[in-house]
Amino acid sequence: MLAASIKSNCLLTQGCNHYSEVTVEKIIMVLCFDEAVVYGIFRRVFLLKVGSMKERTKVKANIFKALGHPTRLWIVEQLADGEKCVCEFVEEVNVDFSTISKHLAVLRHAGVVNMDKRGKQIFYSLKMPCLLSSLDCIDVVLNNQIQQQITLMD
Repeated sequence: MLAASIKSNCLLTQGCNHYSEVTVEKIIMVLCFDEAVVYGIFRRVFLLKVGSMKERTKVKANIFKALGHPTRLWIVEQLADGEKCVCEFVEEVNVDFSTISKHLAVLRHAGVVNMDKRGKQIFYSLKMPCLLSSLDCIDVVLNNQIQQQITLMD
């Protein structure tokens, strides 16, 4: 049904015989008469793909990959206090603007943070504040491990 909708509204550079052949890449290569049609098709395909357990697991893994760098984890913790401008991160960490921007882009593409342009400044906020409770849980476990090691040393 989705493939029929695509064929009836769009001109494909590659033919699609049935739904399973419809990929994001093919949709991007579509020349459509109406942008809303492209958005609707993309949204349906994305939701259907993410709906499967295997795809949901891949999305979760990408979120953990995004959090897998100390600087990005630090950024997430800094955003616990509310939105911040990119310039605030640059001032607090001794790295250049482009490095912070790349880290923020990774977090944004994983869906961890939101971006809001205001004039020349770009502000970021947490899109997944529930991550903070996970980070708190990790802190509790680390503190317990430290206490256990201290106890063993006494």
